[in-house]
Amino acid sequence: MAFTTPGNSSFANQNGAASQLVFPQSQLITLKLEDSNFLIWKQQILTAIRGYGLESFISATTSPPDRFITPEEGNLPMLNPEYDIWQRQDQLLASWILSSLSQGNLILVVGLSSSKEIWNALEKNFASQSRARIMQHKLELQTMKKGNMTMREYLNKMKTCFDLLAAV
Repeated sequence: MAFTTPGNSSFANQNGAASQLVFPQSQLITLKLEDSNFLIWKQQILTAIRGYGLESFISATTSPPDRFITPEEGNLPMLNPEYDIWQRQDQLLASWILSSLSQGNLILVVGLSSSKEIWNALEKNFASQSRARIMQHKLELQTMKKGNMTMREYLNKMKTCFDLLAAV
């Protein structure tokens, strides 16, 4: 996923520094989210999100800027330009996350409008699957027997189970 920024889209981020809107493309994410690859997909997408400083959009601790501001006492509230830019960036990120989902997993997020809502729904759905996989791999390790495998095959099979557990 390469990110590009338009020339005149600067805004103040939460630290007060000028930032650019980030327009995601899909080159850095090499696979779509399927039922069997959540952990790999999550690692790829989180790495890119963090790399471009967008983790605050999916964080449980960060809120958007106020939608309205009152510039001076006695004046009517007006739309906050920072909120407008924040919302556009959130929608670009949401669009990018949606484009990385398989058609079968898009149904999980139908009707959700923010990147945070989409992210939370995916995490909730796949967390239980991850716990089940941990139990499955632990059981496989506990019951694994060498049988007629060569020592190399046996150790490779054990290593694969350990690696899968470590990935969870």
